[in-house]
Amino acid sequence: MSKIMGKAYEIPAFSQHLNDFCDYDRGPHLVKTGYARRYRFRFCNPLMEPFVLMKGYSSGLIKNLD
Repeated sequence: MSKIMGKAYEIPAFSQHLNDFCDYDRGPHLVKTGYARRYRFRFCNPLMEPFVLMKGYSSGLIKNLD
């Protein structure tokens, strides 16, 4: 998120967005595993990850993954 927005973000700034993508209202596109303060997220559909990357490249949000 920091690279896309162009400024530094800490984990609390985008953790709510990740949680929203686990709910049925916004997806669900992500699956949350783990326990409090140690959650890990993965895509429900394995084809979603390359789609998100391609969409980011084509829209200019992602220029380089370095």
